[in-house]
Amino acid sequence: MRKRKVAVLGATGTVGQRFIGLLQGHPWFEIAALTTSDAKAGKRYGDVTPWHWGTDMPAEIADMTLLPTRADVDAEICFSALPSDAAEVWETALAEAGHHVFSNVKTHRMDPDVPLMVAEVNPEHMHALDAQRRARRWTGSIVANGNCSAIGFVLAAAPLQRRFGIERAVVTTMQALSGAGYPGVASLDALDNVVPFIAEEEEKMEQESKKFLGRWDGKRFVDADFAFSAHCNRVSVRDGHTETVRPGYRTRHGRHGRPRPRRPGARRQVRRPDPQHDPRRRGRLGPERGAPRRGRVPRELSAAAETFVARLDRIPLNRFHWRLLVLSGIGWSFDAMDVLMLSFLLAPIRGDFKLDVTQIGLVPSATFLGMFIGAAASGRLADRYGRRGVFTATLVVFSIGSALSAIAPSFETLLAARVIAGLGLGGELPVASTLVSELSPRAQRGRMIVLLESFWAYGTILAGIVAITVVATYGWRWGFAVGALPALYVAYLRRALPESPRYLAEKGRAPEADAIVRRVERAGGGALLTLAPAVAPTRSGESRFTALFAPRYRRRTAMLWIVWFGVVLTYYGIFLWIPSILATRGLSEVRSNEFFFLSTLAQVPGYFSAAWLVDRVGRRPTLVAYLLGTAVSAFLFGNAGTGGDAFVWAALLSFFNLGAWGVLYTITPELYPTGVRATGAGVAAAVGRVGGIIGPYLTPILVAQVTVGGTFALFMAILVVTAGSVAVLGEETRGRSLEEIAPAAEAA
Repeated sequence: MRKRKVAVLGATGTVGQRFIGLLQGHPWFEIAALTTSDAKAGKRYGDVTPWHWGTDMPAEIADMTLLPTRADVDAEICFSALPSDAAEVWETALAEAGHHVFSNVKTHRMDPDVPLMVAEVNPEHMHALDAQRRARRWTGSIVANGNCSAIGFVLAAAPLQRRFGIERAVVTTMQALSGAGYPGVASLDALDNVVPFIAEEEEKMEQESKKFLGRWDGKRFVDADFAFSAHCNRVSVRDGHTETVRPGYRTRHGRHGRPRPRRPGARRQVRRPDPQHDPRRRGRLGPERGAPRRGRVPRELSAAAETFVARLDRIPLNRFHWRLLVLSGIGWSFDAMDVLMLSFLLAPIRGDFKLDVTQIGLVPSATFLGMFIGAAASGRLADRYGRRGVFTATLVVFSIGSALSAIAPSFETLLAARVIAGLGLGGELPVASTLVSELSPRAQRGRMIVLLESFWAYGTILAGIVAITVVATYGWRWGFAVGALPALYVAYLRRALPESPRYLAEKGRAPEADAIVRRVERAGGGALLTLAPAVAPTRSGESRFTALFAPRYRRRTAMLWIVWFGVVLTYYGIFLWIPSILATRGLSEVRSNEFFFLSTLAQVPGYFSAAWLVDRVGRRPTLVAYLLGTAVSAFLFGNAGTGGDAFVWAALLSFFNLGAWGVLYTITPELYPTGVRATGAGVAAAVGRVGGIIGPYLTPILVAQVTVGGTFALFMAILVVTAGSVAVLGEETRGRSLEEIAPAAEAA
C-alpha cells in the first residue's frame, strides 16, 4: 500500500510531538516535513526540541531539518499543531493550495463548513467537505479536532443522545496537568490544588459538544438542542482527564429496559431512584465510597500499556471476524470440493483410462503426496513470509493443478497434475486455520476454527452437486475444471484478507500489527484514540523447526502427529470409497453417489455441535467423544447393507468424523508459539497426509483380503487408539490466550 506523505505543522511543541509519536512507523503515513516558526527554520529538529514524548526521540526525526510553515510544503496531508495566530494564516492557505489539513487548533473549529470530528460519533459530518470545497473553491480541505474535554463528553453522550435524547447536561471536569501543555501550570500552583478556571475551556466545551452531537443538513451544521453547563477545573494529575456528567433525557428509561415518554408535568430527575450496584461485587455502593487509589500514571496513557494482542483477545466477535471466516472459508470449501470430487470421479477415470483397482488408487494417493509436501512447506513459508501471502499463493497453485487435471492427456500426466493440485490443497488448510486462530478472540477461538472447518461440509455438498449435474452431463474433466475457479477469487482475497497481527509483531512490525487490531476494534465499536505508541507482545524469537521437539512441546507434537495420522488415514480410507463400496453392494453408480451425497449432509450439524461444545466443554473431551463416535459408526456401517440402516450409520459417520476434524484444526495451531505456529500446524498436517497417501491405496487391497466388514473394523481400532492418545497426551486449551498456551519466554 502506498504511504501518503504528511507534514507536521508546529512540530516542536508538545502537540506536534504527539503527532510525530503517532505517525512514526505508521503503515499508512510517511513523515515528509516538519515545520516551525521562521526563527527555528533551517535547524536540526533534535537540536532545538526538548522532547516530551514518553520514549526516546526517533533518530531519523532528530536528523530532519525544520522548515518554515509555507503553503508549498511537500506533503499531501498536514497535521496542524500551530499556534492560533499562525493557524489563522497558514491552515487556509494550505487547504487552498490543495493540502488536506487536520487541525488540533481551535481556530477553525466553529467555522460553519469545517467538520469537527470524532470518527465514532459523527462520521457523517465529513459530507460538509463537499460544501466547503465548493464555497471556498479549494482543492484541499480543513478538518478540526475538538477540545479534549468535549471529546470525552461526546463519546459517552452520543449513544445516550441517539437513544433517549439529551434534554440538558451538567458536566464537571477534572483536567490533568498534561492538558496545559509545557511548561503548563506552575508546580507550586498545581501542588495539592484545584485550579477552578481554565481560560475559554468551558465555552469551547459547551459550543463544540453541541456541534459534535448535531447534524449536517447538507448546507450547514445544526447544533444539538439541549441545555448544557460545563465547569472545568485543573487538578494535580499528570495524564488523563476525568468528567462527571449529570444528563437529563427527553424520554425516561424504565426499570425493565423499555424507554417511555415523560408524563406531562413529571419531575425531571437526573439521578436514578434505584440503588446503584457494583457489577463485580454485586453489592450496593456506599454513598461515601471514593475512587480507588492508583499508582503513578506513566507518560504513556495507562490504557495503552496493554499489548495489542491482549486487546485483540478480548474484542467480541463482530463483522470483521465473520468476514474473515467467510473469506477463508470459501477457499476451504473449494479444497473440500476438489478432494471429495475424487470419490465421484474415480469410477469414470478408471473406465476412461482402462485402469485396474490398484492403479485407480494412485489418483487420490498422488493428490495426498502433493498435500504432504504442500502442508510441510507452506507452514514454514507462512512463518517466514506471512500467513496471507502463502494462503493466496496456495489457492493459485491448487487452481493450476485442477486445470491441468482437466486437460491431462494420459494417466501419468493426470497423476502429475494431481500432485500439483495437492501442493495447494495441503498448503492452504493449516495456514488458513493459523490465520483465523491468531485473529479470533480467545473465548470464541474454538468456535471460529470449527466453523471454518465447517466449510469443508459445504465444499463436500458442492462436490456432490457438481458430480450429479456437471460430471453426469459433461464428464469427469469438467469436474476438475470447476476446481480451477479459485484462481479468480485470489485477486479479491489479496485486498480483503488481513495479515495476522501476531505474525507482524513477531517480525518486529508492531505499527502494522496495531493498525490491524484497531481495524478489528473499530468493527466492534471500539478503537478510540490513544496517545501512546503501540505496545507489542514479547517476541518468542524462535523460528527453528527443532522447537517442535523442545521439552515444552515434545508431548504436544507426539499427540498431534498420532491424531493427524489416524484421522486422515481413516477419513480418506473410508469416504473416498463409500460410493464404490455401495456400488459393490448392488447400487447403481448414480444411486450410490446420491446415497453418499445425502449422508454427507450430516456433516453440517456435526460441525455446529462441535462448535458449540469446543468452547463450553473443552477441546480434549469433545475430540475424544467425536473420535469414539466415528469409530462406532465406521464399524456399524462396514457391517450394514444398502438399506436405511446403512444410511443412518453413514450419516453418523459424517457427523462425528467431521466434528472431530473441526476440533483437530482448532487445537493444532494453539499448541505452538507464533514463530513456529504455522510450521507446527503444517508439519502435523503433513504427517496426516502420509495417512492420506496410504488410506485410499490401502482400502481396496484390504477389502479384497478381509472384506468390507474387516476393513472397517480395522479403521475402528485405529480411531480408538487415536482417541486414547488425545485422552492421555492431550492438553486442554479452552479459554486461554495463545500466549498463555505457548509463552514466549519458554519458546525462546
